[in-house]
Amino acid sequence: MTFPRSRANVSLSSLSLLALLAAAGVGLVSCSSSKPTNQGLAGGGGSDPTGTEMNPYGVAYPTTGIGFKPRADPSSQAPGDKIKNFKFLGYVNSGKSSGLTTVSLADFFDPEMRQYKLLHISVAGVWCYWCKEETKALVPLIPQLKDKRVIYITALSENNDHGPAAQKDLDFWVDSWHTNYTQVLDPGNRELGPFFTSAGIPWNGNFDARTMEILSSTTSAPAGADGQIDILGDVNPWLDWIDKHPLAK
Repeated sequence: MTFPRSRANVSLSSLSLLALLAAAGVGLVSCSSSKPTNQGLAGGGGSDPTGTEMNPYGVAYPTTGIGFKPRADPSSQAPGDKIKNFKFLGYVNSGKSSGLTTVSLADFFDPEMRQYKLLHISVAGVWCYWCKEETKALVPLIPQLKDKRVIYITALSENNDHGPAAQKDLDFWVDSWHTNYTQVLDPGNRELGPFFTSAGIPWNGNFDARTMEILSSTTSAPAGADGQIDILGDVNPWLDWIDKHPLAK
């Protein structure tokens, strides 16, 4: 279920509805849009930022099995596709001092799990209430997630007027929510739009950093049974799955 797209603060009735959803066992919330996400740009469209095709240790990023289908459930025996090596402009660890730099997904491809076990990407819009709530819940958890070798990226797709996000919007987002992890631009969902199952944000995806397999893909913010944003409840099952499924040597 989604809530109406609006720049206004969430109402008490919306909060009551969230509580009802939680009581009914619905653990996902999002902001809906009257216009569809940019699902037609499966290849990204236009010119990608120049990035790398290798991980930091010189291993080439996977080029086979690329697609958008997730494994979807830790108990599933059917593997998901691998995410394309998308490249974005953004701020690594929210550092604005050097200006926008290119962030390639290859930067986080880690077959040996030297640094990363799980990659999580979320898509947000400046106007989206639940995107803000997810970000606010996430910021204090970043040190704990790093200890678990989880790397988070937020891709800002829309500005406050629902148009494509630009650098000034990313600056506003970083400064407003005091983010402490990597933030990038995906204007109008140019790259990640094909993952969306409905016209709404936030979108959240978990990826196995060892293979870049798409583990989950959900158009909603993760919420627990109490109706609160639940970041750890989203990533922990996949961390357990990775631990139980070592790569074949």
